[in-house]
Amino acid sequence: MTAKPEGEYADLFSAVPNSLGSFGYLLRLRMRVQPAKPIIEIVKTCFDSAESLVNGLEEACKNKDFDYVDGVALSELGGTVITGRFVSQVPTGSKLQRYGMYPLFYKSLVHEGTEYMTTSDYIWRWDADWFWCTQVFPGLSNPVIRWLCGPEVLRSDNYKKFNDAVISNVLQPLGLNKNEELIIQDIEIPISSSAKWIKDFLRVVPSSRIGKIKLSRPGSKEATVPIWLCPVIGTASPLMPMDSSKLYINFGFWDSLEGKETKGGMSVGSINRALETLAYQYGGKKTLYSSVFLSEEDFYAQYNGKHYRGVKSKYDPTGRLRGWYERVTKP
Repeated sequence: MTAKPEGEYADLFSAVPNSLGSFGYLLRLRMRVQPAKPIIEIVKTCFDSAESLVNGLEEACKNKDFDYVDGVALSELGGTVITGRFVSQVPTGSKLQRYGMYPLFYKSLVHEGTEYMTTSDYIWRWDADWFWCTQVFPGLSNPVIRWLCGPEVLRSDNYKKFNDAVISNVLQPLGLNKNEELIIQDIEIPISSSAKWIKDFLRVVPSSRIGKIKLSRPGSKEATVPIWLCPVIGTASPLMPMDSSKLYINFGFWDSLEGKETKGGMSVGSINRALETLAYQYGGKKTLYSSVFLSEEDFYAQYNGKHYRGVKSKYDPTGRLRGWYERVTKP
């Protein structure tokens, strides 16, 4: 069937986003794209507090000259806003900056400045270090090891395969990760409360003390934790219920924690559960690509389960495809 915004299957069209394949498979997709140019000028601007960082991000979103806006918080000590705009060529006196094998893009974010990248390099700028998650792999910050690996190895899909293999074949059988909790979450919070969210998030997720991932400015007296900030307009999708008139920040956080707070590891999920509760208190929405610890009742209450069940019963009445909650809570 062909689903469109209007017509016979309009209800299915609107419900597909965030349904995770529980209604069927997309075989063909028509989508809007925007014109592009070969070069992107990126500007990195540093801020010294959570409040000024969020304000800077919001102001950047209002500037129509920018084609891209994101940022990185360094714990609650501010961070960096990164803006990008298309240009036709690199200005005289400047040169293209290449990231990937070396240097590492995420390490550049503790410094202000203007750079020029190809559009392709910009799109893939985070991939060679899985944002900053290659810190969990000993040696992958070493330029010699990175050169030996080469760009075909330094990719997020390879890191995921390697990490999963180590966990399933070594750590789990030997019980070496029984008290380790993986915090792999993207949570969308209204921008009006985002600065306060950063502080409460760090209270619930003590990564600076028991985590593996760090990123600090030169001369910083304390280790700070990087959190990705991506501004988004609230969706109008019924299965990701948000206020489509408001700006949110998608907070991306990925780390491995081990301490007294993580006793029982992922089987207990103490920190993940606390984070889900905090997101609900802030009127936020967690994206569903990772571990979900919500009860089925709470899950359907937060993600418009009544609407989902209506669409599911209409287009998959026999339950041939796995249900939504089962997909986010079971292998």
